Amino acid sequence: MRDPLDQREQVMADLGGLRTKLVVLAVLASLLPLCIASFVTLQELNRSAAEVSDFLYQLNSTTMNHSALSFATSNDTDQEQLALAKAAQYDAFFQSKEWQNRMLAEAVSSGRLERNCSMTAGTYTWKVNTTSATDPLSALCGPAGAMQRIMDMDKTIGRGYLVTEAGQMIYWPADTKISWPSNYDPTKESWYDEARRAGQTIWLDQGLTSTREGLNVVCATPVYRGIYLFGVVASESSVSSIYADLSGLRGRAYPFVVDKEGSIVMFPKIRRGDAPWDDLLISGSLRSSALTGMKELYQDIKGRLPGAKVVSLGGKDWYIAHAPIKTVGWTLVIAFPAEEMLLPASFIESGVRQAARQATSGLDQSADRLKVTLILLTLVFVTSFAGLAYLLSARIESSAASLSGSARRMAHGELGARVDQGSQLPDLARSMEEMREGLRSHLDRSCSEAMETGRQSRDRELSIQLGRDIQPSRLPVVDNYQTAARLVEGGDIGPAARSFYDLMETEDGRLVLSIGQVSGEGALALALAATTRALLRALSPVCAPAEVLRQTNLRLSEGAAGMPVSCFYAMIDPESRDMEYVNCGHLPPFLVGPDGSVDTLSGGGMALGLIDRIDPQPVVLRLQEGDVLVAYTDGLIDGGRGRPDLEKLIEVIREKRHLSAAELIDAADREIVKRGRQPAQGSIILILKATEKS
Repeated sequence: MRDPLDQREQVMADLGGLRTKLVVLAVLASLLPLCIASFVTLQELNRSAAEVSDFLYQLNSTTMNHSALSFATSNDTDQEQLALAKAAQYDAFFQSKEWQNRMLAEAVSSGRLERNCSMTAGTYTWKVNTTSATDPLSALCGPAGAMQRIMDMDKTIGRGYLVTEAGQMIYWPADTKISWPSNYDPTKESWYDEARRAGQTIWLDQGLTSTREGLNVVCATPVYRGIYLFGVVASESSVSSIYADLSGLRGRAYPFVVDKEGSIVMFPKIRRGDAPWDDLLISGSLRSSALTGMKELYQDIKGRLPGAKVVSLGGKDWYIAHAPIKTVGWTLVIAFPAEEMLLPASFIESGVRQAARQATSGLDQSADRLKVTLILLTLVFVTSFAGLAYLLSARIESSAASLSGSARRMAHGELGARVDQGSQLPDLARSMEEMREGLRSHLDRSCSEAMETGRQSRDRELSIQLGRDIQPSRLPVVDNYQTAARLVEGGDIGPAARSFYDLMETEDGRLVLSIGQVSGEGALALALAATTRALLRALSPVCAPAEVLRQTNLRLSEGAAGMPVSCFYAMIDPESRDMEYVNCGHLPPFLVGPDGSVDTLSGGGMALGLIDRIDPQPVVLRLQEGDVLVAYTDGLIDGGRGRPDLEKLIEVIREKRHLSAAELIDAADREIVKRGRQPAQGSIILILKATEKS
């Protein structure tokens, strides 16, 4: 290995030869470019003056128009932003109607609406015997009042309906002039059939006039009670406000609305002879249009994404912006004349011509001055470069020696001393200083990351253990009953920690079952889940079910930090098999009878921790031999399919109801895996089965 002193001497010797080389190269570098530039520049100046003049004079509005069009189609423009803003405005209109429909449907589904009231809405019955002692329409009195209140607040809704599978219909306003045919069946209406088949809220356009001014839309939402269809809630809304807004845009553009099939469903009034839009809009379809540009536009808007394109129609360019109206699946299209995009070009054309004259005049004058200047510069550069090269080489030698010493210190791990920034090689010195800082930062960061990784690992292990600790270590053994439960654990303070369940036996022999979930994340959700379970256990021996949840809510509301807790709580007398339960905002468990019948245990209570005082209503039922009670959390059925997963779970329990509780849980797991997914982390399933009395 060579001595460091010998290495330094070799470096200095190499730098000594560099001085002579720099002087020679400096002289050559100053002479050669100047000689070449002197000849080439004089020739090019004259030729360039003529070319610049010709080029600038040839610029006109047409050339700039094409440039502006290319720019407009590749960037966000005011026109495209207008289409996006208007589409969002219309989408908000439809969202409000859909929200009102769903709110009424959910209220009807839960059965929370009052029944003891006087019916003011219009009614129609085509299946039920209305002469019986109990009027079946009285059960719809509450929904009718809710429908009336919604329509009183929103004057854009023309008429509302609630049609049931049982053969009743209520509608508002109760127009006495309406005469329904004797064989009229509202369930044959297209909106009822579409909502029933879709299983979710749908939109249909109704009643188009020749100008689209009279367009009404129907929003229909299916109502389910349990797993069965109860009926459909529908509302007819006028979109005259949207039509008026489109008409306000007509002065500067051609706005229209297209559905997902390419049909034009709405556009302002248009004059005959206003080509090409008169034929296109009145024909009513982009998809079947004979114009190639319109077919291409339809392909663009099929993607349901906003955008813009330039289309040539009838020898004229149009800038067309489009944006989706997502709620109803429509698309807003606004066509602007290309001249509106290209207005600046006409203003700057005269300025370009003036610039051309000034540029050519300046080039001519510069050519004369350059002849004298180049001769003087040649003499100055030769002498200056030679002297500067000599001085620079001496200073480079000193700087290189300093940087070499810094590099050796870094090689030996000495990263605390800064690199001298007064060097004649500033870029190299700056790079070496950045390298030193980077190495030191990397070492510091590596140490910090190692410590943080260790801390996170400990926190994760602690959260998993805490999540296990708030679940029962074992289930009680009760005569004439089978119990089983399963929890999918999470890997952090998350879903696993915020779900809980419990099965306990009180001193007087009653069996208490509870399951719940905290709507929150992190350590606070974990603490809230543990607190809720502890409160339920403490209150169960001394309170009835409704009072247990009432007292638990009172304590949680003092410090729930905005995290509601859903809970299903049941108390069972093993001898009489009477079960008293309360459901506060939890997913309704279901009860499968020995004959395969299915009941859901909703209860309709509010989640715990939201308000200080609640009044949960208990429900009492008697379990029969062979009854299977199944409670669960949302992670078990929330696989992107929602209701179909729950229906499949119910189907599996019905088919396998003869099995034990533990075997039923295994069967449910196999079915979920068979459907191509695992239960979400933190999901719980809890099963209780009433067996033959011994």
